[in-house]
Amino acid sequence: MWPSHARRAILRAVPSTPALPGQAPIPLVPRFGYSGGSKGRLARRIVSLFPETGDRFVEPFAGRANVYFAVTQFCHYKKSWLNDLRTYRFLEALHSGNSVVPNREINDQLYLTMKAAKVNRGLDTLVEKSPDAPVNLHLVESLLSWSGGFFEDTGPKRRGFKGPSLWGFLLQCLRAFAIMEVSKPRITHLHYRQVLAQCRENDMVYL
Repeated sequence: MWPSHARRAILRAVPSTPALPGQAPIPLVPRFGYSGGSKGRLARRIVSLFPETGDRFVEPFAGRANVYFAVTQFCHYKKSWLNDLRTYRFLEALHSGNSVVPNREINDQLYLTMKAAKVNRGLDTLVEKSPDAPVNLHLVESLLSWSGGFFEDTGPKRRGFKGPSLWGFLLQCLRAFAIMEVSKPRITHLHYRQVLAQCRENDMVYL
């Protein structure tokens, strides 16, 4: 997602919240929209009810991982496991650091292009190539779709694209990438019963 020198700068920034060019601060806890989900807004409150320490944080229905990002900032677990049948490719895209959001205007036409790539053409991950890296449609799906949903289930943002800017979304992705680079969560797309069957004593499981 970012050149090697940028990655090093981001990782150095993990313990604090410095400003990037334009004095835009990196958010302490990244938050990504998700249809029907309020965990992003409530993440800090939810995490305040968790034990502060444990062997592993496990989330069988991770969604956009909003609770996980809060856990990494306010709790101390040795490992993390994120599982979700629908959003695991989004999580993998954040974690991999190998994809970027489009370097273009964010508008309805871009939404339609990306939606067609997934729904009509059946593309699974990579949509197009930029000079530096591929664009991952699962990453931009949460930016372009109404309430952070899926192309096949929702329409474009009803208020257009004047809400969170592309730069703001990039900051969220930067922080998420940095957190995941340090905590190295396990990411799977298993049935939740398979996840629960592998949980152990001293795991913190959030359902």
